[in-house]
Amino acid sequence: MKHAWISAVLAGALALGAAWPAGAADHWDMAYIGRMTLPEHVTFEEGEQKSLDFLQTGGIRWTFIRSGMMNGVFYTMTYADGTDFSYGWAASAAVGVPYLVRQGETAYRNKTPSEQMDVIAEHMNEEIRRSGAEFAGSEPLVRLSDREHPRWEGAFTITRKENGVTYREAYQMVLQVSGFRVVLGLINSDADRKELTADLAEMMKERRFYKEKDLLAAFLRNG
Repeated sequence: MKHAWISAVLAGALALGAAWPAGAADHWDMAYIGRMTLPEHVTFEEGEQKSLDFLQTGGIRWTFIRSGMMNGVFYTMTYADGTDFSYGWAASAAVGVPYLVRQGETAYRNKTPSEQMDVIAEHMNEEIRRSGAEFAGSEPLVRLSDREHPRWEGAFTITRKENGVTYREAYQMVLQVSGFRVVLGLINSDADRKELTADLAEMMKERRFYKEKDLLAAFLRNG
C-alpha cells in the first residue's frame, strides 16, 4: 500500500539497523542526523525493540525497504527517573529516489537532494495527516530557512487504542539533506510524559550536524 510505511512506523517500536558510534555517556550520535546532548535519565541504545506490530510485515527494516527507505539505523530509548520508567525508540534512514518512484514522482529522479527532500516532505505530511495525528500549525513538518543544512522538522502525537487501553505517542521528526542524500529521523516517546517529550524536542532542535567527511564515511560503511 502506498502509505503503509508511516502507519507501520507510527504503530510501535523499530528493529535492528546498521552500526554507528555510541558517543559519550551524555551524548547520542543519531546516524546521519547529528550528535545530541541527552536529557537527564534518558539513554539510547542501538538495537531492536521487539514488537508484535511488525510480525505481519517482517519487521520494520523490511517495511522501510519495501517503501523505498535505505540504510536504516534503529535505537531503543529508555527513560528511568526513580520510580518513573518508560521506553521509546528512534530511527534514522536514508530516503530518496526509491521512495520518490513509489510515490509516482519519477520526474524528480535527477533533481538535487534538496529538491527531492521538498517533494518527499509533502508526501510525508500527507501520510501523517492521514494517520490522524495531532500537531500544531497547518502542517506536521515545516521547512526551515537554513541554506547550510536544508531540512524539514516537526512534532505530532498519535492516539491509538489496543485491548481497550488508550496510548498516546509523541513523535519528533526531521527530514534533512545529509551529504548527498535525504535522511529521515524519528524519535518516539510517551506523549503523557510531557516534560520528557519537551526535552526530546529540545534535544533534536539543538543537535550538532555532522561534517561532510564524516557523513561520507558513514554512507560508505553502511552501504
